Amino acid sequence: MRSMSSEMFCGKVISPDQLSEIALIVDMFPKLTRNELANTICELFEWKRPTGKLKTVECRQFLERLDARGMIQLPACRIQNTRRIKPDVDRKAALV
Repeated sequence: MRSMSSEMFCGKVISPDQLSEIALIVDMFPKLTRNELANTICELFEWKRPTGKLKTVECRQFLERLDARGMIQLPACRIQNTRRIKPDVDRKAALV
């Protein structure tokens, strides 16, 4: 991993201590999804919108940026369940 430098999140400078905590959380919980990690970090640092909701999307993008720079190593993206298409059922045949 690269040495921690100053990073920005939503216009705020993130301290090296915070970056170290983020790296520690990512390392400690490798089975969490990227969204779960983002939620956890938002809760820890109280990164919220004026409405009180967590900045999960922005945090996930921030984590992915740190990952791309080699500062942390995020878990691989999980395969999403694709939307399954229901087969067409012939209603007349079903009634017989």
